[in-house]
Amino acid sequence: MNLLTFAIALTFFVVCCKTDKSTEISKHAHETCKIRSGISEDKLNQASKAKTKDEIPEGKDIECYIKCIWVEFGVLDPKTGEYDEQNFIKNYPKEFVELWLNISRPCHITNFTSNDFCKEAYDHYVSCLFKQPNFYFI
Repeated sequence: MNLLTFAIALTFFVVCCKTDKSTEISKHAHETCKIRSGISEDKLNQASKAKTKDEIPEGKDIECYIKCIWVEFGVLDPKTGEYDEQNFIKNYPKEFVELWLNISRPCHITNFTSNDFCKEAYDHYVSCLFKQPNFYFI
């Protein structure tokens, strides 16, 4: 199933939003995924400053951080790899969804098919990152 949106990760990233609710959602996902993935704040800061694909740090920690963000936002089923943007759209504030969709419009995400959802989330993130640089950041 092809989808026109790239979740969040929002994918690998925490989106800065205008409302307290959206900020709270982002902070919770960030803190949860930072702990689960073991990624350092320094590595996330390095990723947020990347201007080219070569500057984006690599490693299992950053790959799994991105996957975790997608799982936390409810767009990725961690067991099946099913990508479900409608779940995200119905469960989050309008301005948060709009920002997410602006980030994801240039990407065409399908259900995950590999055995490594962390790597697949990271690969999607890297391929989409520079298509919408005004919206997409960690």
